[in-house]
Amino acid sequence: MRLCGSPWTTQGLPDILNSVSNTGVRKFVRKHIEFPVRILLPSANHVVACHAKNFGAGGLGIECPVQLEPGTRVEVEFVLPGEKRVLRLTANVRSAQPLPLNEKRWRVGIQFVNVPQADQVYFTNYMAGTFLLY
Repeated sequence: MRLCGSPWTTQGLPDILNSVSNTGVRKFVRKHIEFPVRILLPSANHVVACHAKNFGAGGLGIECPVQLEPGTRVEVEFVLPGEKRVLRLTANVRSAQPLPLNEKRWRVGIQFVNVPQADQVYFTNYMAGTFLLY
């Protein structure tokens, strides 16, 4: 993508502007916010404690102690920072890469699916309110 005749990159831009992915333009803006996340693997009846590194209305970027295979359907459970509402959503694992120099942790991209309208509104309102707080 080119802007004003120069290559457009997101490197070094604040998270609020960093919405371009390697496949084009993100549908949802991501914000760097860290909080605990539980990943429930229905097929294995197993819960994994992970840690969110960023959040957007369309999904999460998390760090996990186990590798989650792209395409895997999971349930994610979390409470956004400063909130009390426990959210539990269905999601797909979109990507998983080992963290550099740390073979026991994985960087995982999670995309929410079938998000109820009320939760979509909640996320939009939360994101609008947090850009100035974090």
